[in-house]
Amino acid sequence: MPSTTQSGGHGLMDQTPIEQQHGSVLSPFTGLVVEECLQSMQHFRGSKYSCKEVIYCIFDSLGSVNQPMPVVYQAACPYINMLDHVITEQRGTEERSHVISGAVSQDHPVFESEPQAEVEGLLSLVGRKCHHAEPDDSDNKDDQHGGHCPLDLSLLPWMQNVQGVSLPQSLEDTWQLLVLFAQDLKHWKTYFINEPNCLQFPDSEWGNLVIG
Repeated sequence: MPSTTQSGGHGLMDQTPIEQQHGSVLSPFTGLVVEECLQSMQHFRGSKYSCKEVIYCIFDSLGSVNQPMPVVYQAACPYINMLDHVITEQRGTEERSHVISGAVSQDHPVFESEPQAEVEGLLSLVGRKCHHAEPDDSDNKDDQHGGHCPLDLSLLPWMQNVQGVSLPQSLEDTWQLLVLFAQDLKHWKTYFINEPNCLQFPDSEWGNLVIG
């Protein structure tokens, strides 16, 4: 009868799930396959794999040895139990964190919102005061340009009265046409296209043709 090798005095605790399952019987699954299954479990613990992904990887690794499906299922049971244990631990951790966060929120039900509203109210009040404050010229006494003096709009060249100046008749007619064209460019495009002997232009050029 073959004997079971024990290392470090721990017995079966030092064996992999497949070695524990088969006992003294030589497992058909190599150490590389076992390492792949354990690596998939580590990925699940690190949130790299979902539950479905880790189950698929385990069966994919075990199925690569070309063993009958009952043997594969039996070898996968320890890993599935490990997966279920990890999920139970994660759920317990989440429940404890929810309980702790709920207790903290009950101890401070309004403190987190009221100071923020108070700060926003103070900032808006300061903004209104700054907006309505009179300009202070005390720091610009030596400013030769008078940066705080009101601007005299009458000194701007485009503010001068030019209503008395009339345009030449050709420019006046062109200006009137531009006003008409600008009201409905699509209408004038259709108008020109329907004219006999109208030249064909790309659609992108019609705006330039009508305006220019």
